[in-house]
Amino acid sequence: MSILNDVVHFRGEIVTLYATFKITTAEAAGEELTVFSPRVKVEYATALDTIVDILPWTAMQRMTTERWFYNWIVPQTAPLTVYNVVYSGVIDDEECVATEELIIGNPAITTHQNALRYGRKSFLQRSRTYEPRQSPQLPKGQF
Repeated sequence: MSILNDVVHFRGEIVTLYATFKITTAEAAGEELTVFSPRVKVEYATALDTIVDILPWTAMQRMTTERWFYNWIVPQTAPLTVYNVVYSGVIDDEECVATEELIIGNPAITTHQNALRYGRKSFLQRSRTYEPRQSPQLPKGQF
């Protein structure tokens, strides 16, 4: 699986979602691997702790025997939040499921927008002001 949470994506962008299906030994299966119903969905949690599917279950397209993809166009109305991407497929009568995170950010509140979406050295959601941010306070009590 690709690591989508190293990159910030934006509304209107085409995000390619990749899934690699392996047999239980995690070895390359060659031509004998048959994946039935490879599909993907994208969901997020609201402030009221409800799960909303922004992309319902959708069939993926085949690249190789093990690798599948889907090009998702991020809606212009997508909330600026962290999304959960869920991949599913059936191999040898057993459903295989994997998840990963995807971040949709707001380029209007960042600096260095050209470097924003290019991995670990990006300037993720840095405020336009250069005032130091307050550290979050830990809750009081025993842990």
